[in-house]
Amino acid sequence: MSPIRMHCVNFCCDWTDPRLNREKRELVSWPPGCRGKMKPKVLLQRYPLPRPGNVSGRQKPAGPVRVCHLTTVHPFDDSRISHRECLTLARAGFDVTLLAANVLAEPPETLAPIHIATFRVPRRRLFRMLFGGAAALRASLRTRYDIYHLHDPELIPVGLVLRLLGRTVVYDAHEDLPDQILQKKYLKRAVRRLFYLISATLLPAAGRCFTGIVAATPKVGARFVGANLVVIRNYPDVPDEKPVQKPDETIQILYVGGLSEIRGAREMVAAFREATFHRPVRLILAGDCDDPKLQDEIEDAARQHSQISVLGRVEYDRVTELLRESHIGLCLLYPTPNHVDALPVKFFEYLGYGLAVVASTGLTEVERVTKKWSCAMLVAPESPREIAEALMKLVHDDALRLRLAQNGREAFLHDYNWTKEGARLVKFYQSLLSETDTESV
Repeated sequence: MSPIRMHCVNFCCDWTDPRLNREKRELVSWPPGCRGKMKPKVLLQRYPLPRPGNVSGRQKPAGPVRVCHLTTVHPFDDSRISHRECLTLARAGFDVTLLAANVLAEPPETLAPIHIATFRVPRRRLFRMLFGGAAALRASLRTRYDIYHLHDPELIPVGLVLRLLGRTVVYDAHEDLPDQILQKKYLKRAVRRLFYLISATLLPAAGRCFTGIVAATPKVGARFVGANLVVIRNYPDVPDEKPVQKPDETIQILYVGGLSEIRGAREMVAAFREATFHRPVRLILAGDCDDPKLQDEIEDAARQHSQISVLGRVEYDRVTELLRESHIGLCLLYPTPNHVDALPVKFFEYLGYGLAVVASTGLTEVERVTKKWSCAMLVAPESPREIAEALMKLVHDDALRLRLAQNGREAFLHDYNWTKEGARLVKFYQSLLSETDTESV
């Protein structure tokens, strides 16, 4: 790694840094001993951190409670982190900063209530895991925050260091880490099993060291025995009404999310090509794919079939537009150990925007919601034929499609939206602050 690269990996800045070029709104840095001898490296653009607070001492700065959400893995516009948790806390009066790695895009106006700052970490997985934690720790310590909220398993050591420094730390467990490790196909089976046992053993101990644990599902929370735990389900926040759809317009089938084998990417494409439609229909796939072979297969299918569109990863606002325009949503996760008890956010987003849903059998929560509200058609995710039959039925039967969509919208408004979850998060934060104040007395 070059000297410039190493310097960038371990660097984060604030808007008051003397190296800031205020006219160009850029922060630049030279490696030690190289100033004036080479072109400087632009490290940060247009993402100011709040001014540094009281780094030493126990006394809190005056004003709103300062919260730092920290991630090295998730994008800065991740729906759970920024659009739900950070915005909810900001609207509740907290001063929220999101520290996210390698931010290159301009933040949308919807995220204006929160501060967004960035720092550099290597993009390759191994180097990110080795050096990303140190960069994240250095970034988080440049300003004194009242609460640090971590979102990645590789930041657990960072959280433990912050706890040793006396900080209030919350760890947000998005998924069941041990079960997730078992799905890492790039690791050999023996290595996966070893890491599974290590993570299953150490997670409860780490959880008890943190001030609080936020878990996305009860199953994820069950890993943190004895911890100060709250379950904040990842239900979507859809504030506006779904417009009434016209039965005679082109039917749009949508999948939003990462494209992978265990998420049914191959079966979606195969089912669409196998189905016979008697009206205009198109399939939209919106999400990135980290499997080059699978990506090539999907793109080849799109080139051969003009009604298949592969958009790649799209911005949050564009996802909202696609949901508004679409009629049918696909949620075809394989029932792997990490998926069986999961709450697939895309499933609830489809319900919230009034889409009829084709979903997998074998997913406990999806089956429970479907049985209660009659809002989806369940199919075997490994069977393109079953998926194709469900799609043909929904495309050609307007009454069935609209009935499922209306039932799903009602279910979302009644039980499965972010409003209650956001209120629970704010209450949990307030309880942490009360405990901290009690300890400091």
